[in-house]
Amino acid sequence: MIRAVGKMEADDFRQWTTDYYSGAVTLLHLWDVSGADLSDLTVEDIEEDIIVTRNVSEMRRGGKTAFVTSNDVDFGISRMGEMRYEMEIGSIAYQTFRTIDEAKRWLGV
Repeated sequence: MIRAVGKMEADDFRQWTTDYYSGAVTLLHLWDVSGADLSDLTVEDIEEDIIVTRNVSEMRRGGKTAFVTSNDVDFGISRMGEMRYEMEIGSIAYQTFRTIDEAKRWLGV
């Protein structure tokens, strides 16, 4: 599980992606951003992260990524990202949730 708190910038996500894929890769991801503020992220920021993720995504073919948010703004931003990731990186499933328990059930853990 990756947990974020505070104001999140696009560089934070790119760094997480880069760091993660340079280590041991698993098929299941749970991003807990319920303690974070995603309100500064733009569509362009999401598109840039998709490019970085697409370049290394074959390592997770068939994987699942769950996002957990705590407020309506971040939920909407995450849903927008979820749809864009699925369109661009079809080999990984993405889903946004309101609780960790819902996300874990979807991930099967």
